[in-house]
Amino acid sequence: MIRTWMLTILLGLLSASVMAYNHNHNRKIIIDTDAGLDDLRAICMLMASDKLEILGITTSDGMCDPQTGYQKVTSLLQSLGHEGVRVCPGNLSEGKVKPYGDLCYAFQWGIKTSPHSLPSMKADELLISIMARLQDSITLIALGPLTNYARMLDQEPALATRITRIIWYNEGIDPVRGDNLMFDPVSYEKVLTYRISIDIIHSSPGEELVLDPELLAGIGNSSSPYAKAVHSAFSDTLVHDEVNARHLGLWDDLVSIFFVFPEAFALKQTEELLPVRLYIPVSIQEVRQKWLRIFSFEHDDSQVLDHFPADPGFFAEDIRGIVDRIIRAHGLEEWRAGVLTNELHRHLGAYAIIGTKMGLRAREYFRAGHDQLKVVSYAGSIPPVSCLNDGLQVSTGATLGHGLIRIAEVVTSEPVPPSRISTSRSP
Repeated sequence: MIRTWMLTILLGLLSASVMAYNHNHNRKIIIDTDAGLDDLRAICMLMASDKLEILGITTSDGMCDPQTGYQKVTSLLQSLGHEGVRVCPGNLSEGKVKPYGDLCYAFQWGIKTSPHSLPSMKADELLISIMARLQDSITLIALGPLTNYARMLDQEPALATRITRIIWYNEGIDPVRGDNLMFDPVSYEKVLTYRISIDIIHSSPGEELVLDPELLAGIGNSSSPYAKAVHSAFSDTLVHDEVNARHLGLWDDLVSIFFVFPEAFALKQTEELLPVRLYIPVSIQEVRQKWLRIFSFEHDDSQVLDHFPADPGFFAEDIRGIVDRIIRAHGLEEWRAGVLTNELHRHLGAYAIIGTKMGLRAREYFRAGHDQLKVVSYAGSIPPVSCLNDGLQVSTGATLGHGLIRIAEVVTSEPVPPSRISTSRSP
């Protein structure tokens, strides 16, 4: 019997070494925006999906200038707690037409704060630094002109092989037309020379896809912070009349819906001589349903359970009476992480719970899903401070088994304060 068990374990270890295990299945994207009204919704939809890893956001010269776009994006990220997402503005385009400027410039994206100082790095430099470190392919999301992507490729042509495709909102492909092209047609022609696949998304001819009061009301009670951000922004008096008058189309929204739910679109046209394809929605109703569904996503990363229990009856007597109160105050995700941490830790420990909260905040800061952070902990191996490590592993997914957490040697006999826990993006 002992030999049988030893053989079973050995075979298991051998098979584990042969199979390349990839714990991070999230698709990597970069977003470029010209800060139109619809871009706020499109970005919030992409951030609402826990299956996407947003490596950076750049701003281009379109509906707003890049510097104004930078201020809007950083305000949105700050209001959502995602200050760690990297944002850089692009350059102004010479002779660009600004047909819709006033409303876009006045529209508030997030927390009203004093202007954020501009970074020293420009959009193309950020793109190159991100792409150069990539080991996987990436999808580029274009919510404005292709200026920044063209500048990146002009400087580092070899990076074209890392790009799976560009998803872009415009009109037809024979020829391509629309505002996003009009702002910088030269950059589109440059990108074409690199033979990168471009999926152009547009609404069906003659069909009206708009942000109307019914659609906005549909996300009014959502618990999603991204739904709340969109509902609040478009309920503002500045654009309230535009929504009621049905003047705001679902334009760049379609790019995000297409990326998350490609089955809601049909291939309409393919350009024979160019790697360009046009997709249109299967139906107005389905697009509206997908729009609402994205904003009502409830993330549950359970791997074995069908869903994580929140019924007080499932829990120990001393916990039962406060389950509902904790979930209302902190949300299901923190509840789930806290429960799992204390089960792993084998008792209700204050430091383990602090570690859980630290890990959740780090994920929020970087807008990172599970398994997307590398963690270096200076909490050592001496309880009670070392109990932080259990909470960090559970809340970030950076476990010892995944090789994403490292306990640094602490050159002191005293426990290290929690403030010395550090996190960073995994490559």
